[in-house]
Formats: sequence, C-alpha cells, structure tokens
Amino acid sequence: MNIHENRLRRSVEAVSSDARQMLDRLDTLQPDVSLHVLQIILGFACTAQHAGSIRAGRTAFEKIPQKWLATHLQEVVGRSLDLADEWNYRRLLELLVNFMPDMFNMYVNVGLSSDSIEIFEVAKDLRARNRSEQ
Repeated sequence: MNIHENRLRRSVEAVSSDARQMLDRLDTLQPDVSLHVLQIILGFACTAQHAGSIRAGRTAFEKIPQKWLATHLQEVVGRSLDLADEWNYRRLLELLVNFMPDMFNMYVNVGLSSDSIEIFEVAKDLRARNRSEQ
C-alpha cells in the first residue's frame, strides 16, 4: 500500500473503523457513515492534486456498489465538489466515464449547459473522446 492509499485508508477509518474493508458493501453501513465515506473518496478522486491520491480515490470508488452510487452520488457531489471548478469537474467525468456511463452522460450535459467556457470545453472534449473510444 502506497502513501496515498494509506492516507485514504486513515481518512475512511476515521469515520468508521471497518468502512475501508466494506467498500463493496458500503450500502449496508449507516447512511451518514456511507455518505461521509463517499465524500472522502470523491475528495481523493476529484479534488486531490497528486496522481497517486487521485488513483487511490478512483480505485476505492470502483469498489462501491453501483446501484447505491446511482442513488446517492448526485447528493454527495452537490455538497462536496465545486463543479464550476474545471479540475473538479474534469476529474469527476474521468471517474465516471467507464464506470458509470449514465452518470457520465448526465454530468456531461450539465457541463454543456454551463455558462463557463472552461466547463463547457471540458464536457465537449470528454464527450468527444468517449465517443471516439467506443
């Protein structure tokens, strides 16, 4: 386990000592615990500046049950990420593109309707890149 994975582990375990081992069953934890863990993971995956932290967050995110994520992701994104920030927005789309394509498309549409030219360009770029890879 590298330094970034250790930081993520410590952050998640500060919320609940068994949460890290239960990412694949995050939906079985108390709602306040599971939502807080998701918020931490999104922070690593979308707001962190170091590639190692971003990878640690993405790896943890992909362990969470998709059905639970589909229900709760918008709520946690809304209160923990600044989607007007190009970095946060780009990292979120990169996180979702292969793992949750429906959510990816929804957030691309958010960017395409943004007043921010930077956010619009990120949405356009990642949508085009995703289409060319399919």
